[in-house]
Amino acid sequence: MNTNFIFDDDYLARLRAKDRQTQNHFYDYFYIPIRNKVRHSFHGPDSDDVVQDVFAKAFERIDAGEPREPHKLPGYLFGICHNLLLQEYSRRRNQGAVTDVDMSKFEDRRESIEARLISKLDKSRVEFILEKLPQRYREAIERVYLWEQDRRMAALAMKTTIDNLRLILCRALQRFREEWEKYFGSSPFDHASIGETI
Repeated sequence: MNTNFIFDDDYLARLRAKDRQTQNHFYDYFYIPIRNKVRHSFHGPDSDDVVQDVFAKAFERIDAGEPREPHKLPGYLFGICHNLLLQEYSRRRNQGAVTDVDMSKFEDRRESIEARLISKLDKSRVEFILEKLPQRYREAIERVYLWEQDRRMAALAMKTTIDNLRLILCRALQRFREEWEKYFGSSPFDHASIGETI
């Protein structure tokens, strides 16, 4: 790969400076994965409009200084995509045109199950594992899953965006699972049935 197009601080700085070559690379590099994600959820000619909206929103957020770390660009872009798909679904539902939307693509069922299970686990063990997590991961899990704080309020308190909070939560749950297995053996997430967790 051309060294001019490594996802590093310089790359992110060129994106923010609206360097046309870097913007073109960013678009070309992610276009097919984003298009495929959108088309998995939406069928029809306007799916291409959603793809363009994803990139427009991404460039807008990059201009505003998000994300701060260049290696987070891919996850950040897909987070924007996910949220725009949810907004598009909501818009279509309000218009009574949801027949061409596959909602199964939006559900993060595993995260939902794990989040509910965390609140049912032995509190002393949960606290022990939370102490092993990076502060950002611990705070995200506590605010959203233990304190049941609204995500918008949690993001505000953590001085981040809702898009970024979603990514933090996803990584935090993965790390929680890994730490649990390290100290307590097999993960409780693997053995709990949906009926037990909900």
